[in-house]
Amino acid sequence: MLIITTKARQHSGHFPDARVIDLWTQRDSLGVDNPQWTLLSSTGFKLTLLETENREVDVVGNLGTEWALPTSEHERSSIIRRYSKGVKQDGIVKNNWIFAADTNLLRGPRLSYYGNISDVGTPGYRRGSPLPVSLSKFQPRRIDQGKVLIEWVTESELNNAGFNILRSESRTGEFTKINASLIPGQGTISERTVYEWIDTTAKPNVEYYYQIEDVSHGGQAQTLTTQRLRGHVVAAG
Repeated sequence: MLIITTKARQHSGHFPDARVIDLWTQRDSLGVDNPQWTLLSSTGFKLTLLETENREVDVVGNLGTEWALPTSEHERSSIIRRYSKGVKQDGIVKNNWIFAADTNLLRGPRLSYYGNISDVGTPGYRRGSPLPVSLSKFQPRRIDQGKVLIEWVTESELNNAGFNILRSESRTGEFTKINASLIPGQGTISERTVYEWIDTTAKPNVEYYYQIEDVSHGGQAQTLTTQRLRGHVVAAG
């Protein structure tokens, strides 16, 4: 079950809708009348699962048990309850919780937290130092009239404002940005996105190398990969 506020809508299909509980939809019973109110605490939680006739099935959380939620200056990660050979561990014991970033559930370039980057319900920042954009494809290819179509696919993006395309006539030469304005990205998303951009300034009979870089909302740029255009650019006809 995934419990969210109205900010945390990007659960990326990991949970079916029937198992996602939006606390804002429960605002009447919670006594909340302003969507800006914080419905999830950044320091503590306690959840009790009840069956019919209020029979207690399970309790998880840190309220009343005097341990702080795990946080880190170098990670942003949801916390996940440990299981041992299919047996759940006591949900009120600190050592029975682990960062999602430390499991194989959300490792690699994918986000290690659910929700939006500004949510307080997923403590910390983000795991490790993978690239903020997971790039699964980057391919320049010739099309009609000597133009070059550049296609790329991202599997996830984190705080990504957009992309720049750079070009050079040699792999070790100086790369120059050829897009006049930033090609918009998806911000933060854990789903596949397909992009394409056309280079209309490539010259005939010249071998080119293309680079793609992502630019964060803070203005930081990072080169993701370099690809050679296979074959020369040929003029129309």
